[in-house]
Amino acid sequence: MTWSIWVSEVQRSRNTFVRITENDVGGPKYRGISVYAVWDSALVDANYVEGADDGGTATPTDANISVANSVRVTRNFIYYVGQYGVYVDNAALVWVTDNFINCVSIAGSYGIRAAGANTMNVYLDHNTIHHAGFDGIKLDGTITVGPVSTSNNIIYKCGYSGIRSSATRTRIHDNTLYNNATEGAGAYWHAGISGYTMTHTSIRDNDVYDDQGGSATQDFGINLEQDCDFNTVRDNDVGPGHLTRDIRINNANNNDNVVKDNRMLSAIVGFEDDGTDTVLASKPFQFIKELNGSYETTSPTGILIDAATEAAILQGHIPGDAQQVMRLRLFAVAKGAPIGTPGQMHLDATFNAGSPNAAYNTAATSWVVVSKDGEETDYVADDVVTWVLTDADTGDSELSALVAGGKFELIVLYRVGDDPDGATNAVFGSMSVEYV
Repeated sequence: MTWSIWVSEVQRSRNTFVRITENDVGGPKYRGISVYAVWDSALVDANYVEGADDGGTATPTDANISVANSVRVTRNFIYYVGQYGVYVDNAALVWVTDNFINCVSIAGSYGIRAAGANTMNVYLDHNTIHHAGFDGIKLDGTITVGPVSTSNNIIYKCGYSGIRSSATRTRIHDNTLYNNATEGAGAYWHAGISGYTMTHTSIRDNDVYDDQGGSATQDFGINLEQDCDFNTVRDNDVGPGHLTRDIRINNANNNDNVVKDNRMLSAIVGFEDDGTDTVLASKPFQFIKELNGSYETTSPTGILIDAATEAAILQGHIPGDAQQVMRLRLFAVAKGAPIGTPGQMHLDATFNAGSPNAAYNTAATSWVVVSKDGEETDYVADDVVTWVLTDADTGDSELSALVAGGKFELIVLYRVGDDPDGATNAVFGSMSVEYV
């Protein structure tokens, strides 16, 4: 038998409505339920769909509910899944809600999988999924239109990710994802939420953790691995218990993602950002005093450093909601050009800090940067120039170790040029602390 229940090509009519409810579909030779090309609406509700739990060999369509357009799949119990608990393919206006899906850890199984270039307006909400051989929910890269909403699901003990997405324009909100990645550690999909070629997706208000202690399996809470652009990761509770990072942006091919206001709780360095132009929370501070320099009172205003012995000082504090400082970004206006091309502006800097109720300006909280290159090449007079200081400049992860509420001072100093790079010659105005 190919399918236990198959509904296909029900034509559009004024009264078309297909209802598949309260069926018991089970056993090693039974496949599942397929609703395909029902053009008005269908309800698949309160069915018991069971695969080969009695000693038979699971096949890819065991315990599968497969749907296309205008279908509501709700309150089904789906057990012993061969490949997909629910499969949404090239579908619009589909609701998959309030289902209980136990894949029994069959290799290659997914709780829910959505795919297809025409998949849009799909809602995967309030499902409980566990022990999928692969991912609890998988959103394929063929989804390019969206939106697809994945929210308020509870997903645990799946072999790979709780939710894995390669899709465009989706929402992953308010899910609880824990103790996943049971098939081993080290791969990007061993995470609560993982993205690969995922774009324009909102990941928000999820609770992602691993509470297995010494038997923890989730490497990452949220991981953006490759070609993940224009996503927002915000207001999530991530951790405790992750083995590698609570949140990771893996490499420079991940562009223009926003990561703000997440709470990271694992006993590791919580956030790793190797992306390009990642947008973080920031707080600005102003240079307050010249040291052997001059304060320019006409625009651009600020402290001019253009000769040896000249310097400018800035004071501030680490924001109270900072869990990890990622970078310091200095802003100035150039008053000259580099020696050659491609040339950047050199700068020296000294950073001193201290935590509340702890010693100030110790070796663990202070560092010196020499001949730091600016971000801009071939600048000219009156161009805005910037410098970005990270852990790599401290030599020992001292920046990310700074504590919320700690006091700091930054002194920037003149540095001679070295062809093609130019000497310090700029009016310094401000610096931002960028943090998570």
